[in-house]
Amino acid sequence: MILAGSELVKRVKKEKIFEDTIDWHCFTGWQFDLKLGKEAFISDNNKPIILGENDYLVIEPGTFALLETEERINMPHDLMGFIAVKFSFKKLGLVNISGFHVDPGYKGKLIFSVYNAGPNDILMQRNKAVFMIFFVSLTNALDEFMEQIKSGSNDLLLDDGELELIKSKEDKIIRKSGYSGIPIDMMTAIQGNSVSLSRNASRIEKLENNFKIFGSIALTIIGALITILLTLSK
Repeated sequence: MILAGSELVKRVKKEKIFEDTIDWHCFTGWQFDLKLGKEAFISDNNKPIILGENDYLVIEPGTFALLETEERINMPHDLMGFIAVKFSFKKLGLVNISGFHVDPGYKGKLIFSVYNAGPNDILMQRNKAVFMIFFVSLTNALDEFMEQIKSGSNDLLLDDGELELIKSKEDKIIRKSGYSGIPIDMMTAIQGNSVSLSRNASRIEKLENNFKIFGSIALTIIGALITILLTLSK
């Protein structure tokens, strides 16, 4: 079930799903917009970009980027979040290539990995809405489920081996911490010069022009040599 209206408002307020003050300008009844945070990483840079208040960030065509949200999320164990890039940026060619959900129990900032598949630079501003999130309720809170597993409850119809296997996965089932910034392994994974269609087209056009120039020079030289050889043969 997707949370909306009064149910969503009550849970966001009561359970402090957003760690900081809620910006109700970002609320649209069933989802919240998420703002661009202070840290970003562009694939053809060698270090993170730290944005000041209301600074702009440019993502060039054919470039990957890591973007953090301004908001910190405290996801309850009986909810999960679905996240996306806002349509206003999607239509410019910005593609979300990272995950599309937030795990139950996650606590921290969200990191989006994106790619500019469009023909033009994409401009965005810190503290302005770039992403969105909506919340879906689970049939069973995962922290309560793990307590049931650890107690060895027979209600689950699991044998001892199955119970022990699920117990061993507690760290994966119960997410205890998230990101406070962009981790270095994510930066390393996308670092390097990207090649876009527009850049390839520019390179091909430059090669064609060079071939035309050098071809003309070569033909001129060949023609002169032929003339000299014909003159010498008389």
